[in-house]
Amino acid sequence: MYIRLDLATRHYHAPGEAQAAQQQVVGRVAYLKQYLALLNWELLYRRWNQYRQRKGYRNLVLASSELPTLLATIGYEVLLDTDFQPRTAADLTRLQQLVEMVLHRYTDRCYARRQRVYEGEHLQTVALTTTHPAVSGWNYAVELAETNEQGEVLADFAQLLGKVETALAATNYPANLQATGDTLRAALFESHLYHPLLLDLSDQPAGITAVRPVGLNPEEHIFVGHLRRYIQNNGHQHPDCEFYLLRNPASRDRGVGFYFSAAGGFYPDFMLWIKQGDQQHLAFIDPHGLRNELGGFEAEKIQLHQRIKDVEAALATPHLHLHSFVLSPNSFIRAGITAWHRPAGTEFNEYAASQHVYELTGRAGDAAPYVEKMIEQILV
Repeated sequence: MYIRLDLATRHYHAPGEAQAAQQQVVGRVAYLKQYLALLNWELLYRRWNQYRQRKGYRNLVLASSELPTLLATIGYEVLLDTDFQPRTAADLTRLQQLVEMVLHRYTDRCYARRQRVYEGEHLQTVALTTTHPAVSGWNYAVELAETNEQGEVLADFAQLLGKVETALAATNYPANLQATGDTLRAALFESHLYHPLLLDLSDQPAGITAVRPVGLNPEEHIFVGHLRRYIQNNGHQHPDCEFYLLRNPASRDRGVGFYFSAAGGFYPDFMLWIKQGDQQHLAFIDPHGLRNELGGFEAEKIQLHQRIKDVEAALATPHLHLHSFVLSPNSFIRAGITAWHRPAGTEFNEYAASQHVYELTGRAGDAAPYVEKMIEQILV
């Protein structure tokens, strides 16, 4: 296991949509092993133990006497802006912090590996029924502002409350809720496994002050709209397929998550089922900002599209096929990722598609070519 901690400054320059972003990295590798004798080992172990408890690694044990040997033997490098040679008290503090970061990163990855082995030995599939926690017991709480900061009753409160109550009592609820209008706003997807799919607070009418659980953010709303448009326009091309969508709850008791060494629990925003005869395809799809993914295409959330095949094999369920995709809410150029390392001679968009990464751009009602490409990769 090799740990790479990249703390070097990155400068991006994107002059326009027609030109690729230029990335400049200036950095020096800091060789910390030669300075391990300068560490405060007692403090390092105490901080590590606090980190272990905070992350919930209760079954991970490491004796304080083992720390020096561990840090002397594991492989790691730290990339900084300038050469690092501790000469002052401030430098020693910085050294302590850097080694602590390396140790925490190593702890995450070590625990993740062991957890993957455990999960691989205990995976199982179950039928998704109406009583399953992922789809049952959903209740939204919506708050409306009744008074202003001075305690005065808002003139529009009664009117907005009446509209909300009327919408909830309508015979065609929740299909009557739309993404625009003067009452509760929701995304429409007929074969989502529960309804409504409320939008988040930023897309609700003035006067609504809270939506819990959090509604769809703009990127999630756009994806739902793109997928719905594709099924409406192109569903006839797949007469043997049924499409179902579920917003994946980001919690252990309801959702489906994947454990990563650096990022902790990762719960992709959506689960898309495609039932094709006696075969089922389950795709995990996540609209996810990529600007801060230091791992580039090697980032674990992106590489899930390969790792998930190991999960599929461990399940040993012949009719179930697993997939994953990451959608960039901005164009690749605006996200500043076109300088990501890729094999020589490959075009960026094509290589991104091969890694199951696509641009999520446009409006919810637009046709989106990336959806067709995703469906092709799922049904291949």
